Parts: sequence; structure tokens; C-alpha cells
Amino acid sequence: MNNEVLVKMEELALVRFGEGERESVLAELSDVMDCLDCVRQADVSGAEPMIYVQTKENVFREDEVHEFPKIDDILTNAPDELEHQFVAPPTFD
Repeated sequence: MNNEVLVKMEELALVRFGEGERESVLAELSDVMDCLDCVRQADVSGAEPMIYVQTKENVFREDEVHEFPKIDDILTNAPDELEHQFVAPPTFD
């Protein structure tokens, strides 16, 4: 990792680092690249490619049809309603 690569990354990410930040950013990026090198060196020759991490094929429940409650029954719980909708106090002024 060098200053030229950092300048190119700044252009692509549309950010600018101050002179005081450059050294610490370069050091952190070098640490990240060292970690990636460790991952690249891992022996994966016997590993099968994976599509999903989970081994289960279907983790979803069966669809069950339920009758939805009527709007009038739902609005009986509303402290205030207007045109078949709940009325709530404003969140922002």
C-alpha cells in the first residue's frame, strides 16, 4: 500500500484525507491487506464451492391462509381514527 494507491482510492470513493490522516489510513490499509494475504494463503484445494452457508434446503414453513380481520374490528383499538385510518400525533415538528 502506497500513497499513489491511496490517492486513487480517494478519487474512487470521493473522499479526501488530511495530511495527518494519511499515515494512519495507510497503516490501517496495510494491516487489512496483510489479513487478506493470510486468507489467500489458506489451503482450499479440497473444499467444494458453496452457494449457501446453511446445509438445510428449505427452512421455510408451509403457507397457511388466514382470514385477515376486518378494518372496523381493527379500528376499535384505535384511540382516534379518520377515514378508516389510525390517527397518530406528529413525530416531527
